Amino acid sequence: LLSLPLYYLEQSGVSSLLSILLLDFFEERQWSPDSAGVSEKRVMLLPNYPNPFKDLTVVPFFAKEPVSVSLDIFNIKGQNVARIHQGLSESGRSSIVWDGFGSDGSRLPNGLYIISLTTPDGSKDYTKALLIR
Repeated sequence: LLSLPLYYLEQSGVSSLLSILLLDFFEERQWSPDSAGVSEKRVMLLPNYPNPFKDLTVVPFFAKEPVSVSLDIFNIKGQNVARIHQGLSESGRSSIVWDGFGSDGSRLPNGLYIISLTTPDGSKDYTKALLIR
């Protein structure tokens, strides 16, 4: 998103874009699937924050109704290195904290990781996290 040339946007568009970026960077925003135009999804993984992260990152997701979810972390080789949550999630917005450690308790190295949210009905959503120690 930051690679978008701002001269293509009107002044009001630039102002809106900058306010969204600053809110994303400095604080947790209120989010709903309707405001994001994805109301047809049953569950949705939201961008983790902070990202990049050093010690901890918050992984938020939204569920329209109570549903069983699994949150897994994959390295860039596609290997599942951690399961950070598995169980029933309430409807609405939920968050899980990932500490950058693998399932075996080892401290994972710097790098890009894929966070995957999966439900029993096969719904999947992904986001990425950059770990910098």
